[in-house]
Amino acid sequence: MLLFCPPLLFSSLILGGFPPLLAAEYRSYDGIGNNPGGLASLPQLRAPFSGAWYDNSNPINYTNRIMILERTDPVLSARNVSNQMASAMVGGGPRKNRRMINDLHTMWGAMIGLDYVKTMMNTTNITMSIPRAASGAMATLTRTAVSTSNTHAESLQYRIRAAQHPTPVANPLLAGIKNFTFQRAFTNESAKPERTALNLVTPFLDAGGIYGTNETRARLLRTFIKGKVVLDSDDLPPRVSEMPALDMVGPPPPSLATQLGDQSTRGAPRSEMRVGGDAISNVNTFGFVIVTLFMREHNRLCDRFASEHAEWDDETLYQEARKWVIAFMQRINYYEYLPALTSRVLPAYTGFNASTNPQVTIFNSACILRYGHSEMNDAVERLDERYIPHPRGPILVRDAPFDPDKVLDAGIEPVLRGLVSQVQNQVDWEVTGDLRNWMFGHPAGMPGVDMTALDIQRNRDFGIPPYNDMRESYGLSRAESFQEISSNPRIAATLASMYGSVDRVEACIGGLAEDEWPGCNMGQLLHEGLREQLTRIRDGDKFWYQNEQFTPEDLKVIESTLLRDIIARNTLWKDPPTNVFFSLGAQMSRRNLVDAEHALARNEISKEFLEDFPKMSGAEQAMHLGPAFKLYWSVNVRKGEAEFVVVGRSEVGALALTGWIGVGFEPDDSGMTNADMVFGYALENGTTYIRGARSVANEPPIPYPTDSPGITNASAARIQGFTVLKFTRPLAARPPFNKTLPIARPAKVAYAMNPMYVEPLYHGPERGLANVELVPAYANYHAVTFNSALGIVFTVIGTILLSITLATIYVIITRRMDPIIRRSSPPFLLIILVGVALGYVCIFVWTIPRSDAACKARMWLVGLAYILMFGFATVKNYRIYLVFRGASGSGLSTRAVLLGSIPLLAIEVILLTIWTFVDAPYLSVTSNMVDCWYGSVMPAIVLAYNLLILLCGLYIAVCVRHAYTDYQDSFAIAFSTYNFVMCIIILVPVSVSGRTAVERYVLECIAILLVTTGVLAFFFGAKLWTIYVINRGSIRLSSSFTPEHEYRGSRHWAWSFGSARRNTLRVRNQEEQGVEVTTAANREPKPEEGEAVASSSVISSPTIGQSLMARLFIVNRSAENQSKQTTETEGVI
Repeated sequence: MLLFCPPLLFSSLILGGFPPLLAAEYRSYDGIGNNPGGLASLPQLRAPFSGAWYDNSNPINYTNRIMILERTDPVLSARNVSNQMASAMVGGGPRKNRRMINDLHTMWGAMIGLDYVKTMMNTTNITMSIPRAASGAMATLTRTAVSTSNTHAESLQYRIRAAQHPTPVANPLLAGIKNFTFQRAFTNESAKPERTALNLVTPFLDAGGIYGTNETRARLLRTFIKGKVVLDSDDLPPRVSEMPALDMVGPPPPSLATQLGDQSTRGAPRSEMRVGGDAISNVNTFGFVIVTLFMREHNRLCDRFASEHAEWDDETLYQEARKWVIAFMQRINYYEYLPALTSRVLPAYTGFNASTNPQVTIFNSACILRYGHSEMNDAVERLDERYIPHPRGPILVRDAPFDPDKVLDAGIEPVLRGLVSQVQNQVDWEVTGDLRNWMFGHPAGMPGVDMTALDIQRNRDFGIPPYNDMRESYGLSRAESFQEISSNPRIAATLASMYGSVDRVEACIGGLAEDEWPGCNMGQLLHEGLREQLTRIRDGDKFWYQNEQFTPEDLKVIESTLLRDIIARNTLWKDPPTNVFFSLGAQMSRRNLVDAEHALARNEISKEFLEDFPKMSGAEQAMHLGPAFKLYWSVNVRKGEAEFVVVGRSEVGALALTGWIGVGFEPDDSGMTNADMVFGYALENGTTYIRGARSVANEPPIPYPTDSPGITNASAARIQGFTVLKFTRPLAARPPFNKTLPIARPAKVAYAMNPMYVEPLYHGPERGLANVELVPAYANYHAVTFNSALGIVFTVIGTILLSITLATIYVIITRRMDPIIRRSSPPFLLIILVGVALGYVCIFVWTIPRSDAACKARMWLVGLAYILMFGFATVKNYRIYLVFRGASGSGLSTRAVLLGSIPLLAIEVILLTIWTFVDAPYLSVTSNMVDCWYGSVMPAIVLAYNLLILLCGLYIAVCVRHAYTDYQDSFAIAFSTYNFVMCIIILVPVSVSGRTAVERYVLECIAILLVTTGVLAFFFGAKLWTIYVINRGSIRLSSSFTPEHEYRGSRHWAWSFGSARRNTLRVRNQEEQGVEVTTAANREPKPEEGEAVASSSVISSPTIGQSLMARLFIVNRSAENQSKQTTETEGVI
């Protein structure tokens, strides 16, 4: 609408842009504006099944009526079934969760379940019979609290004191009671034969328990000041007495209210109830701990947003903070709670799907979400900051409903520590006595109720099909026998006794009886139903946090925020464990104790662990990654790789290690996201597996191909009962491995295991992150790269100078007719420039990561650059030497001289080839760095050969230093050699003694630049200056010069030049003897115009010897054909 309202648009721009409230669409409380299938107060789904499975002829009143399965076969009373389930499990109390998941996980599941389903109830109560038992044992189970273990968090030996926990005694209020009350779900009575319950809330995870499920309640919980929600002076949810009038805030369910009479006889007075987003929060008051956490987080976010966005008003601050809190809760539920529950994650999120119906199924609301009753303990311990029992004592589960202050009176920190420390019970038929006999009861007011019986009756109330039919509806195979449902003989026998046929087993009973699905708290049926439901909730939510609701930067913050972070930010408990859904006791005995400042991070091995692990011979270094892991490794810098040995302890707590172990390098976060991972297992039966993989956030690792070059020499073995993985991986990134191991600083090494399963299922708390200096400083073989500052500087300088060299080559080619160029022989100049270009290419080879191949490339580039620069310059000057000495080779043409230079180059190539294959260069480790090692014999031979060329060049330069400067390069060779020798004498020794590879790189690059640039400047600087500055770019040729004279006259010119040399020597001797010298030049008149060309162009040297030589040269030429001699004088040398 803003686009069609110019005044509003103009005022928005004047005020500084669009307010976020106008620019963003926020989630409603009742689902309006989201997927239409997710509106509040819609019927729950019967899919994936349909049909009525229980007698529905009298849907309202079941009094004095036995439920009928498929209208023909009678079923037992729900209480009778509950008793038989408990009887089958007698023998030691509830089993503890084998994976050490804690009570906080149970409480989180209860709160989240209430967030996306709340069934509308009838106001009429019915009764559910309590049959008398046929035996004394059954009678005991019928009317007494079941004895349970009082030990909590066994690894920490926390024990609830007997005086604080009543001994199991008969509940006198159950004596003589024949019925429990039961409230049926509301349904449209005309909807026969199927009953369809209504869901009063949206099925989305929208934090309704914190913000409310409708606009009225949401406004009641707001302060309307800076976007904050209401908290009392203790930062707790406010009491009813502190709030305006509320409808149904925290009363017991209506089915209980009729028996309670005065509510104060059951729990706290109504005025002392706490106000949350839903009245049911006062039933499960442990949920208030989580509600408090996120209400505080909301207000913290409001403070942050207000400081960052001063222009945001109260509404914007509230909605933005609510949006973030919902995102945190969604992320925690799907990527912390669910993996802990099932060891799996959902299929990858692909975006909002408007065709997906997110509504809850009645199977989820009546069966799956009630599995948590089996997990609960009788009491929750409260622990102080030292993790010992709090003076206020534990909280009995039976006492918590409708009395929130009993949970909150000592603060939420002791309760949180207790929930995290205490291991939940296994999901099975066993339900603790407090839930089976004492819930919602009070000695002075009312008997307790059986939560298991209520769950069974709700399953029947909704008409849930039998167990086998439900499996089939989810695409699972039907069970053929009771033993296929449960491998426990007593459970299988009890099922057979109660139902007779496997096809008559009720879904809620069979679902709890199932053997664990691997890595999961529950069986396959409940797991599949929950997975399907949560997938639809996520995919059908337009406002799901991953559906373009946040910027990429904000999304990274959300993805990296754990529930432990929420706890640490909003309580006095600043060091909760990373995996807060696993027992603190388990994590304290196995958690990672290594950080960047710990001694172990500096490769100091803790002595107390050494004897526990098998010795791995050949490894250079070792380090303990917590009590369950040990890492051995050796770095082979020459090959650019490291060999690792990962050893996993044979037992983790009370569990034998029969699952996978793994290690990952350089994750992007504090977990294992995008780490290069290697995982595997080795079982006692000889089965082994090892594979490289890429760790993906919140998903199982993606294995690399078996022929991947990223991991080699991989093996897995069982040694002395330990799982041992051996492998070699590159130090630098090599696809598919995409992480380079850091050098001279700690690397992030993540490690994990699943002690029970070989499949890459969720590791739970069996993980850690250590900072380990894997590759020491001396292995700084790629400290300078194209991406580093120094690499960029030298690369840019090298590129500029290489460009100048290429431009000079272009000038030599295009201006080869210019006398300045022609007198210096263009072919030789071009060869020297090629050598200069190769010298600058060395800069790039010095900058790439060092390897054996890079070492060979260095050797070849330096050798070829040297021979092309100094070798061919020497040959060029040697020809002048021959002419100057009058030797027999003085008549050689330029082509002949070039061909004669090939052996010089060939010898260099032969020596380099022998060096490459006989004594190949390689990376070598020294005391403080790694660099190329070039052997001993071949480098000496090549160096001697090159020094011989250098000495010959210097000797020739000295011999021809008096020759005419336009034809010889003595000056350039002398100064280039001087420059080269100074670099060798000064820079190279300093480079060798450098403390780090960076220093050595800098000094070597400077030496390369000085030597190469010296050749470029000394050989070509004067020529280019003369051409472009003195001559202003014009080509000056003699009148008789033509291109066809390019090679003609070389021999005649050489004879004339030799004659000139002899005349020069004669003149010099006469000068030394004091004899007056008379030559044709000072005896005869000036030549004619045609004869004066040579003198005007040749006589340019300031030295006396060169002047005399030039004059003698002119006389000799005048004695013959002047015009011909002039032409030949300007010929090619």
